[in-house]
Amino acid sequence: MKRIARVVASKWFAVPICALPFFILANDYFAAIRLLESEPAPSIRKVSLDENDTVGNSSTSDVEFADFAFSVPDEDFLEATGRTPDSPTSGDSNKTEEDDDFSFGVSEDEFQSATQTLENAKGEDTEELIARKMSEEATDIRSGANLNERFLHETGDVAIAYFIIVLCLTPLRRLFSKAAIVSALNRHRRLVGLTAFFYASLHLVLYFDDGLNRLVEEWNLFYIQCGLASFLTMLALAATSNAWAVRKLGGRRWKNLHRLLYLAIPALLYHKGWSGKATPDQVREVLFWFLPMLLLQFARVMKHYSAKKRKSSA
Repeated sequence: MKRIARVVASKWFAVPICALPFFILANDYFAAIRLLESEPAPSIRKVSLDENDTVGNSSTSDVEFADFAFSVPDEDFLEATGRTPDSPTSGDSNKTEEDDDFSFGVSEDEFQSATQTLENAKGEDTEELIARKMSEEATDIRSGANLNERFLHETGDVAIAYFIIVLCLTPLRRLFSKAAIVSALNRHRRLVGLTAFFYASLHLVLYFDDGLNRLVEEWNLFYIQCGLASFLTMLALAATSNAWAVRKLGGRRWKNLHRLLYLAIPALLYHKGWSGKATPDQVREVLFWFLPMLLLQFARVMKHYSAKKRKSSA
């Protein structure tokens, strides 16, 4: 057991564990970028319409479209076509003539979005318009907007995971003070805390992919405010996680400052659990994440007050 504790206490054990998520995320990110760039550019085809046909509000004989797939939920299809779930389908031999007679309508905005209709500006050449649209599509692929959103969430999850680990280490030490492995793990508390701050910084950088525009639009959302408050708390703690800060502040003031970390617990719990369109599954997931840390902190407090009560009664 002592040999295992000696290995766990080594920096060669802690540093790879802290750095591993970064290399995994970086590898996934560049692999996804290569996959996006290898996708063929969207092609454009011309559709000829009759003189009486319209696209949008204008009549036209030649309209440019990008290749598209247009899908709607089954419920919307059944409602629009007047069918029921038990109605015969197109592949059913019992299908009647009446089954083919239906109209299906979508809003103009949905049609424009799904078909990517290309409308010429006044005096603009059609070929130039097509080339510009295809260039914009290629730029969107290279920018990886959806990819950015995916790694925004993943870096946030990693940051919260290391945050929870940090807050589990101290109560483990208080509850199992004689366990060599627990003492060895606590030697890496500062490193794990700085790792949580590092991934939180990556999370924030990805959030500001559009400059301050996104923050201005979402500032009124409470989970965004909780996330920023948590980051500022972690920034203050990361800046003072060194021997120089301990000497300047003094041991007691330094400890009081670092107890601010506990204020970030409810803020981060809300930030992760109620971010975006929170669902019951999302809330249950975040409670499952935080439960071990909350139980350990509760057990630590109970042990502290039990020891205090025994001293006062002695």
